[in-house]
Amino acid sequence: QYVDDLAQGLAIQAPAIVGSTDTLATMSGGTVTYDNGTAGVGATLTISGSTLTAIDGVTLTVGDRIVIKDEASLPNNGIYTYTSTTVLTRATDFDTPTEMAGGDFVFIQQGTLLNDTGFVMTDPVVTVGTSDVTFVQFSGAGSFADLRSNNAPNIAIFPQPGLAAD
Repeated sequence: QYVDDLAQGLAIQAPAIVGSTDTLATMSGGTVTYDNGTAGVGATLTISGSTLTAIDGVTLTVGDRIVIKDEASLPNNGIYTYTSTTVLTRATDFDTPTEMAGGDFVFIQQGTLLNDTGFVMTDPVVTVGTSDVTFVQFSGAGSFADLRSNNAPNIAIFPQPGLAAD
């Protein structure tokens, strides 16, 4: 498996429990503030005016890994740990440019929409908190969720062999 991953140019990250299905502000109903910590180390997303207790139908517990991939400010995306109902902290293994090198693959283990899906960070981060962090779906259990933007190509993936594009 390691050789296959290396051949595909993927750097495998520890799996996440869940992944975001919208911005944190929309999911929580609150206001979200990003603090970059020390060049990304200890960076946080803090929710005020509300709390976050579940994502994609999964109740969160302290320490859960979460793929945040839908923030309007792309540099705020990344892999975070659930610190409290109002704070997410950048994961300690994904908070420096060296660790966010592009081609990083993370598997999402649970969720109504994102259960058993995998996402890849497309481009390397030069400066945490400034460089865009973009995840695209790379794998899924039989099919891909429709998480594309309006200007992305329309591609359907089917469980049986075959690929259709328009």
